[in-house]
Amino acid sequence: MESVWRPAMWVLASMLLAGCTDEVMDAGYPAASDAVASGAVRRGWVPAWVPASARNLQEVHDVDTNQSALSFTLERSGWRPPAPCRPAEGGEFSEPAFDRSWIPSGQDLTAAYDLYGCPSGHDEPMLEAVAVQREGTHVLHWRVFSR
Repeated sequence: MESVWRPAMWVLASMLLAGCTDEVMDAGYPAASDAVASGAVRRGWVPAWVPASARNLQEVHDVDTNQSALSFTLERSGWRPPAPCRPAEGGEFSEPAFDRSWIPSGQDLTAAYDLYGCPSGHDEPMLEAVAVQREGTHVLHWRVFSR
């Protein structure tokens, strides 16, 4: 009897552990105030510096790794990230870790956006980046592990 239970317990334990990894969550908010009301800012998935005028927020995060990506639009162009962020070059940090239609990547990102590196404010070895569309009102923020 023990020979049947032991493999069954290993299978069950493996299934439970597999279910605890790769916890990727997606969320969308019509306005920044909706992200605040949902607790996304308090939990750190949406930065507190996102302007109150931000609209169409799309957010994805991995609960296990704390990697995340956020996209939002603004009514007017000319917005810049908070003061601690500094201009950066493409290749200084990894691109967002997620594949979503609302996340530009590669040449689309470096050709059309001004890039900034920002202090992470987290204990993990994470890098934060912000990309501001040069000729528009689209902003992308992401956190990835440092290289």
